[in-house]
Amino acid sequence: MIELKNVSFSYGADDAHRAIDGISLQVPDGTCTILCGRSGSGKSTVMRVVEGLAPGFFPGRREGSVHVAGKDPHAMSPSEKARLIGGVFQDPRSQFFMSLVRDEIVFAAENVGCDEDWARRRLASSAETFGVADLLDRRVDELSSGQKQRVAIAAASFLAPSALVLDEPTSNLDESGIGALVASVGRLKDQGIAILICDHRLHEYLPIADRYVHISEGRVAHEWTGEEFSALSCATLREWGLRHPGIGLPVVSSPGIVGVDRHPTALSPEVVGTHGLSLHSLTVAYDKSEPCVTDVSLAIPRATVCGVLGKNGVGKTTLAKVICGLRKQTSGVVEIGGNILGMARRRACCYMVMQDPDYQLYAESVACELAMGRNGRLSESIVTEAMEAFGIEGLAQRHPASLSGGEKQRVTLAAAYCADSEIVLLDEPTSGLDADGLVAVSSWVRKLAERGKTVLVVTHDRLLCRLSCDETLRIERRCAHLST
Repeated sequence: MIELKNVSFSYGADDAHRAIDGISLQVPDGTCTILCGRSGSGKSTVMRVVEGLAPGFFPGRREGSVHVAGKDPHAMSPSEKARLIGGVFQDPRSQFFMSLVRDEIVFAAENVGCDEDWARRRLASSAETFGVADLLDRRVDELSSGQKQRVAIAAASFLAPSALVLDEPTSNLDESGIGALVASVGRLKDQGIAILICDHRLHEYLPIADRYVHISEGRVAHEWTGEEFSALSCATLREWGLRHPGIGLPVVSSPGIVGVDRHPTALSPEVVGTHGLSLHSLTVAYDKSEPCVTDVSLAIPRATVCGVLGKNGVGKTTLAKVICGLRKQTSGVVEIGGNILGMARRRACCYMVMQDPDYQLYAESVACELAMGRNGRLSESIVTEAMEAFGIEGLAQRHPASLSGGEKQRVTLAAAYCADSEIVLLDEPTSGLDADGLVAVSSWVRKLAERGKTVLVVTHDRLLCRLSCDETLRIERRCAHLST
């Protein structure tokens, strides 16, 4: 059982600001509880407390009692923690230690001295359960984000722990991957494991969820059984910043991009034209491997939002990096604004928001991050507009590393807001975002299209596609199909 009694936690020495405040929660063995709430509401802090990472890895002060299998996680030895608690972070990349997938999955078993023959048998069944059997001999750093997610979950559950704690496990998974994850977690639940999941995609868990717990401003605001949650209306969930499959854009969209004409454009005059993005016989390959996309020719007009869809690992992010000049294509050409451009010129007129926001956050505060802009320091008014558009005014003086995953994502989107580029590429922009963030991103990309920009959105989020995309580009193994 996972049990929290009147638990509060403050990061660092800031006792005045409690990330969570007086939370009491029970997750019995063989049950699954889903934590939900707006970004920054304290959900990830609950997970860190349960895993024994806060305090400890995350300095701060904890009050109240926390027990997993009858023991305080903070007082457990590393060996006890490995056997009793399996955890997957919001960013699974940060918890990998080994180079090869098979070594990463069995890492904990080797550390606690498990029998080698048992570990081999367990590896085969665990890899099959989580759909990573074909990845065992791959390098971890070569995997897509969705593949890394599945490997991390396989590793976390390898020792059949008493408790499994998953932070945003569906954020980088395609539709089939989410279904496989839910089925796999259901099997672990049937084995008597207490499972605690924090996520923004909520209805996908209805087949296995025993309870939904809504966290608001660091406190438990509501609790529902799975049946009660499924009956809640879209309007009710939207009021609390939670997702619903029927979510739509508001009648009045979020603030327009009024600052784009107030700072220098990154485009040279010869690039500006009536055309958007065209690919001519483009072939793209991973490093030292067969092509992932072969001989693709298509045209995406200006003032268009195009969703780029496909299963994990088919090359969506790789194609996006080629378009914006971060990787070289194997063959073919990329045309922007009616001109065939090389890598350097593509970098000059494209802006990419990466899947992992940590790669793009450099400054000592959110305000400084946005003020850096694309062509030098931007005016305070444009920075203020960007923060208002993405609801991060209260984070202006926070260090980006101290933010939640959803808050970091909004900061990188606000940085893209401040950049004036002809082509904007967003890689999983709603990963880690709540319903409010989803609607804000959808409104923002529509505003970009209204300003004549060509926007490509790499995503598994069907709601985002439905709300914001004019057409979709579906990538399958070695081919791509464009549809409206």
